Parts: sequence; structure tokens; C-alpha cells
Amino acid sequence: MTSTQDRLREQVSTARSRLGDTVEELAAKADVKHRAQLKAEDMRHRAQAAAGELRHRAQAATADLRDRAHSASDDLRHRVQEHTPEQARNAAGTAARGARNHPLPAGLAAALMLAVAYLLLRRGSHRDRR
Repeated sequence: MTSTQDRLREQVSTARSRLGDTVEELAAKADVKHRAQLKAEDMRHRAQAAAGELRHRAQAATADLRDRAHSASDDLRHRVQEHTPEQARNAAGTAARGARNHPLPAGLAAALMLAVAYLLLRRGSHRDRR
């Protein structure tokens, strides 16, 4: 009879252990707050990964656009140089050097030209009103 009692005690112990595991599993499933926290953490990690990917793609696109703009600018500069007469290029270079060497007179001349243009435009707009 001792062996039967020992077997029964062992079965009861096993049943209690399984019951304890089952209760723990049910408690974990019922812990909505903890599950929500885990889900929120998972979503946060996913959002950070997506933001990193988007940042990388934006940087690559920006670099590509910068390269394309630089290339287009170089192309346009070469085309303008090809189609601008040499005499005009020389005159522009001389004017630019003069403005660099004497910035005050060049600035005054530019201001004078802007003032004249403003007055001419203003005068033309007054004529249109009459």
C-alpha cells in the first residue's frame, strides 16, 4: 500500500505543478496592461526602424538631387559660355574685376540703376491709371 500512496502523492504533485503552470499562463494572458506595454514597445521599435529607413532614403535622394543640380549647373555654364561672344565675356570679366577692385563705386552705380528703374516703373504705372 505504500507504493500506491507514493504513486498517488507523485500524481498529485505533478497535477499541482501542471495546474500552477496553467494558472501562470492564464494570468499572463489576462495581464492586458503588460501585453499592451509589450505591443507598444514593439510598435515603437518598428517606428524607429521605419524612421531610420526614411531618413536614409531622404539623404540619398537629397544627395542625388544635389549631384543632378550641380551637373545641370555645369552644363548650363558651358552652354552659356559657348553661345556668348568672346567680346561680351571679356567685357563682363573686366566689369567684374573692376567691381571687385572698387566695390564702393560699383555699389553706387548699381543703386543708381535700381533707383532709375524704380522711377521708370513707377512713372509707367501712374500713366496706366489715368
